[in-house]
Amino acid sequence: MAEKALVVISFGTSYTETCNRTIGAIEKDLTEAFPDRDFYRAWTSSIIRSKLRERDGIAIFSPEEVLDRLLEEGVRDLLIQPTHILAGTEFEKILSALEPKMEQFERVAVGRPLLETKEDAAEFVHVLTGLFAEVKEPDMAVFMGHGSNRIRLPLYDMINEEFAAKGYPNFCVGTVGFEPGMEPVLQSIRRRKPRKVFLSPFLVVAGDHARHDMAGGKPDSWKNRIQAEGAEVDCILKGLGEYPQIRALYVERAKAALQKGKAEGLFFPLFVNLTEKKILVVGAGRVAGRRIRVLSEFAGNITVVAPDATAEVEKMAAAGTIRLMHREFVPDDLEQKDLVLVATDSDERNARIGNLCKTRQIPVNVSSDPAMCDFLFPGVVVNHPFVVGITAGGKDHAGVKQLRQDIQDLLVNDASRMVSEEDCVNFPGAME
Repeated sequence: MAEKALVVISFGTSYTETCNRTIGAIEKDLTEAFPDRDFYRAWTSSIIRSKLRERDGIAIFSPEEVLDRLLEEGVRDLLIQPTHILAGTEFEKILSALEPKMEQFERVAVGRPLLETKEDAAEFVHVLTGLFAEVKEPDMAVFMGHGSNRIRLPLYDMINEEFAAKGYPNFCVGTVGFEPGMEPVLQSIRRRKPRKVFLSPFLVVAGDHARHDMAGGKPDSWKNRIQAEGAEVDCILKGLGEYPQIRALYVERAKAALQKGKAEGLFFPLFVNLTEKKILVVGAGRVAGRRIRVLSEFAGNITVVAPDATAEVEKMAAAGTIRLMHREFVPDDLEQKDLVLVATDSDERNARIGNLCKTRQIPVNVSSDPAMCDFLFPGVVVNHPFVVGITAGGKDHAGVKQLRQDIQDLLVNDASRMVSEEDCVNFPGAME
C-alpha cells in the first residue's frame, strides 16, 4: 500500500448514470493527474450514502471513515480535493472531520472548492461563457445553483456582475436555496423579455435539484416559472462535472494545494493595511502579548482567545484595545477571520490550529514553527511616516534584534531626519 493518497470528496448522488458522468469523471481526471497516489472516494451526504447502501449494497466512506482507513493503511502524505462548488456547509464537514486527525499525517494538502474569491468568479464566468457561447441575445442562459448561508462573499452576485462586465448581460445565475434565490433571474427575464431561455444546473451533478426544482413539472419549478413569464425554456440536464473545462479547474485546485505545501524561500516584505482586518490571536502569554501589543498599533479588530492571559494583555482588554475571550480555542473562532497568529505554550496545539487555518485558506503565523507560517512577524521600528520591518526567515532572532536596534540608532542620529529617540518607536522582542 502506497504512503501517498488522493481523496476526492463529493456531496454524492443516487443517480448512477449521472454520477459516472460527473463525480466519476472528476475522479478519473484527478487520478490521472496524480498517478503516484492511491485513490479513495468519500461523500459527505449521509442520506445518499445510506440510500445506496440499502438500495444497491454499495458502501461509500464518509469523510471520517476514509480518514480512519487511511491511517490504518499507513498513509502519511494526503491530498484531499473536494468537488463542491462553494466552501459552504459540506466543505466544512470535511474540515471538521480532518481537524482532529490532522497531526497524525506527515503532510496534508486540501484543494479549494471552485468558488471562494472574486478571482474565482471571474475564472468561472470565463469558462461558462465559453461553454454556452452559442446562446446569443435575445435568448438567455440561466443557471440554477444551490446556495449556502456559510460563504463569506456574495459569490452569486459577483458572478452576475462578472457576466455583465464581460459582455454577457443575457447570462444569469440564481439559487434554489438561500440568497439570492430566483429573484435575480426573474428580474432579468422581465427586463430582457427573451424569446428562449436555456436553463442549466449550476451544480456538479444533475440530480434531484436539477430534475425536480429546475426542470420538474410542479408549478414552482424554475422551468414553469420562467414559462409563465412568456419565454420558451430548453432544460439542459447536464451537471457541471460533465464539462472537461470545469473538471480541469478541480485539477488546478489540487495542484495548487500541493505546490503551496512545497513553496519555500525568502519572505516578501509586504506591508498591509490592517485597519479593517479581523485578526485572531490564539494565546495570551509572553510571546503572544508582545505581538498583540505591536498589532494594536496597526489594527483595530483583534480577538484574543486563551484561558489565561498576562497582566499586559488583561490591561489591553480592560482598555477596550482588544477583545479577550477566556477559554480554549474552538474551530468556530476562525469564522470570518482574515489573519491568525498562534502562540500557545503547546507546539502540538499550535500545529493543529495552524493546519486548520491552512485548510481554510486563512493566512497564519505559528510562533513555534516558522516552516508553517504563511507570514512572519517582523521586528518593527516606527518613525512616522516610516515603518521598518525586519525578518530573517524565523532563524536569526539575535541578528534581527541587533539590526532593529541599529536602524533605530540610525534614525535617531541622522540629523537630516531631525528624529528624537522619543519619536522613534522600537518594538522589542516581537519579531517572527
